[in-house]
Amino acid sequence: MGFCTTIGDGNVGVGGDKTDPGNGGSDGRDDGGGGGSDNSGGDNGDGDANGKPKAHLEFPCQFVGTCPDEGSDPITIHDLASFTPEQAHVTMEPDGWMIVGLPANFYADADVNTDSGELFDFPITVRFTPTSYSWSWGDGSSSTTDSGGSSWKDLGVKEFTATATSHTFTEKGTYTVSLTVNYSVEIKTSGTGWLPVQGTLTKAASGVTAIATTANSVIVDKECNRNPSGPGC
Repeated sequence: MGFCTTIGDGNVGVGGDKTDPGNGGSDGRDDGGGGGSDNSGGDNGDGDANGKPKAHLEFPCQFVGTCPDEGSDPITIHDLASFTPEQAHVTMEPDGWMIVGLPANFYADADVNTDSGELFDFPITVRFTPTSYSWSWGDGSSSTTDSGGSSWKDLGVKEFTATATSHTFTEKGTYTVSLTVNYSVEIKTSGTGWLPVQGTLTKAASGVTAIATTANSVIVDKECNRNPSGPGC
């Protein structure tokens, strides 16, 4: 496996090493007139002013697509199939029911999160950041939002106020609302900052099922099929 290596300010002299940087030019023949002596000629290698080796920063070249022996394609979403963002959940209000003709509010708890493991035998951390939210409202319509939404209370608005993630149902019935969260992905390993990964990862959130009813319906002590003479039945 290849590595990308960043070296210090110096350059490694031909034939020299880190502990004897000046003794580097001899080709082994009797009169070859090799390189400089221990105290002259040659380069200081990658050591510092005191001759001590400088630290190297190494990371897998596959991460940025610079491996000369293994192609030049960088990491993609497909390489990270074993890493996954946390499960997101959808909440709605009112809880479990809607009024036909009035907005019902939906919001998701997706947030930036990380997952850790190994890639190319290197320990890495993968960071998932929500970028958009694809809603399917269960009535044949759909929409995409930049935000996962918030409750009416957190938004500081009255109930049944339209929001960026609300939906108005026009007919009575039972609807299942589903959501897919779209994430941008970054990776990091020892010695690197966050490196962006090509592509977008999508993951389904847990949806909700609710009943849309009319505003003139009333709450009764029992269902009408159990108490046909009850109010509203």
